[in-house]
Amino acid sequence: MSNVNLAASENSIIEISGLLNATSNRNVTLLENPSGNDGFLLFGTAGVASTAIFEHDALTLTIMPGQTLIAQKVYALDFEVTNPGAKQPAPELHIKASGTAVFESERLAVPHLPVTGVINGSDVMLIEMPSFEIKAIAQSIPLA
Repeated sequence: MSNVNLAASENSIIEISGLLNATSNRNVTLLENPSGNDGFLLFGTAGVASTAIFEHDALTLTIMPGQTLIAQKVYALDFEVTNPGAKQPAPELHIKASGTAVFESERLAVPHLPVTGVINGSDVMLIEMPSFEIKAIAQSIPLA
């Protein structure tokens, strides 16, 4: 589950690393659309080859053009790699995402709120210019 929307771009990827000594074809086929999620559609469809590549103990998933990984939604991925033939301790797996994050614009929730001691600090575009105006000047005693 991602904390931000991740939109398709040339560098929007999800990488699962730490698959120590596992083997697979260079191009990995995602097996299905697990648990009714849209995971399979993000990385390939029935008519398009999967954009999952397994190299150097890491599985890299590139988000397909026009797709977006939605924030706060649980995605399940189903793929197949082969364990090594020899005994080894369980490796520590890591997952990371990088690419074009999409943030929805939001209005300020509370205008005119003091922020860090500044009056109206949440009015980010408010500009107040101090000025000094002389309305009238006079002298009460004549000069000697």
